[in-house]
Amino acid sequence: MKDPSTIAAIIAVILIALIAFVLTTSPRFEFVGLQTIPGGTSTTTPPIAPCFVPNPNGMILEQSGRTYTICNSASGGKDSYSLTGPITIKEDKITLDCQNTELRFPSTKNGIEIFGGKATVKNCTITGADNGIYVQGPFSTVSFNTLTKNNNGIKLFGGKNFGSASSGIMLVGEDCRGFTIENNNAYKNFNNGIYAYQCDTRDSYTKSYMKNNVIRENENNGIEFSAFQPYTKVEFNAIEKNGNNGIELNTASQRTHIRENKIESNYNNGIYILDSNPWAIFKNKIKLNGAGTANGDGISIVSDRLGSGASMIANLIEANGKNGISGFFSSSASSSR
Repeated sequence: MKDPSTIAAIIAVILIALIAFVLTTSPRFEFVGLQTIPGGTSTTTPPIAPCFVPNPNGMILEQSGRTYTICNSASGGKDSYSLTGPITIKEDKITLDCQNTELRFPSTKNGIEIFGGKATVKNCTITGADNGIYVQGPFSTVSFNTLTKNNNGIKLFGGKNFGSASSGIMLVGEDCRGFTIENNNAYKNFNNGIYAYQCDTRDSYTKSYMKNNVIRENENNGIEFSAFQPYTKVEFNAIEKNGNNGIELNTASQRTHIRENKIESNYNNGIYILDSNPWAIFKNKIKLNGAGTANGDGISIVSDRLGSGASMIANLIEANGKNGISGFFSSSASSSR
């Protein structure tokens, strides 16, 4: 018979091995509180987190460089979560992957908030929010999301006063340059599909992109730029059946390139330009707009700022409600088309 001390030593070794196994095995779920998801150990390259179940009160994601994944256990479908507060991305270079889960929010709250730069939000379905995705920070990417039944589908807003405005996705800040909004589906929102307001930049040559999005059946405009929105490429989007204009450039939107979009069956104008310059419109299909009012045009321009930088080239413009192209300019305006 073995000595009792030997038996105790064997038991201790077994317990140590069992504890080590438990500690090194990653859990399937991570439930997070209102304030933060724990960062875990500090490494040069932060690890990919296990998936987490959103806290219904909201949460803050704050480990720079980390990928956070929301759990989707529904086989062949999607989990749905109801939240009363936002999911907030606080630091730079954070990725949030919703794994095609549906996130439902009250109409007075933001859905996902981005305050760090170079953040990515993808694969989220967001409904019911005031701002479905609210972004304050440069070079952020919003991709492969579905936004429906929010107030606006996507909103970019710049300025020092960060008051809440209603939108599905909202980019906010003194410097919200270099954004990429791509492969999103913004439909049946209660205001605009995408609304960009005063998204000023410190570097006027930094490009931003809206591309390959489906923007349809929103109650106001498909896309609206307002109050100095520089150097944005709007390309390869389907912009259809919105309740006002397909695309609106309103007051000092500059260097907007509208290229190879399908802009069809919007209630008023396909493209409406008010006091904005310069811009380029080329190779778009602009059809069947204005049927709702019988006064809508394919492209309608009202401006006292139209200069030599404005151009329209190789667009297909047909079967719109009133005119293919209409324009009203002050006596000092000139155009190059």
